[in-house]
Amino acid sequence: MMKERESLGLVLKTNDYQENAALISLLTPKGKLNLIVRGAKKINSKTRAFAMPLTLLQFEHTTNRELNTLTKCEVLDYYSTIKENPQLMFVAYALLEKINLIPSVEQDDALFFQFVVDTLNLLKNTKYPETLLAIFELKLLYLLGVNPRFNQCPICNKPVKDGCFSVEAAGVVCSMDAMTTITDLSTNHTKMMKYLYTIKLDKIDEAFLALVSPFIEEINDVIDRYYMRYLDFTSKTKLISQKMANLQEKIP
Repeated sequence: MMKERESLGLVLKTNDYQENAALISLLTPKGKLNLIVRGAKKINSKTRAFAMPLTLLQFEHTTNRELNTLTKCEVLDYYSTIKENPQLMFVAYALLEKINLIPSVEQDDALFFQFVVDTLNLLKNTKYPETLLAIFELKLLYLLGVNPRFNQCPICNKPVKDGCFSVEAAGVVCSMDAMTTITDLSTNHTKMMKYLYTIKLDKIDEAFLALVSPFIEEINDVIDRYYMRYLDFTSKTKLISQKMANLQEKIP
């Protein structure tokens, strides 16, 4: 029986499979992978921990079947800090929800996997999870093939430095075209959105996130509308989070 050794994977979601097994969907450095985890539905089974969403694994699996089975596994990170914090958990699930939009990024699979893991590591200790989510969602648009244009006006194709972001135009429009186009962010908000899109993860710290935080509510609203317009996607996780927030406001 052939086995693939020393594979890494982040559990994205879990579904019941047969009587006591689970079918897990993993993001790996080689793309997405579905595996059967035997005994995962048994309460006292040691494999139960391997089928929990938002868990980083190092594992081996069979490779001689259409639907392969997990054979050996070690948990590298439970992301307990995230799972114990409701606000961080909602952001993490919104992140996983977006990952499921991508079937594969082919030659960039390893890079994307590391990008996801690095984002989750930043999420563990931040006071600004919504800003981190915005960074992730903006960068993901490039892999989804619908990234907005920040440096060139999508209407006149001229370079633009201080423009306003427009969902309708799918980018930053120049001051001239802004007079005839619906814009969604001010110049300052647009600059902050561009910073979020272009900044490298290893440059992100709490000082940067704190700087952007006052702008993030408006930026997040625009990102959500952008996903809806160009990907026909609405986050169920965000809808649930908003409903819970509304309920808390009504509680005396």
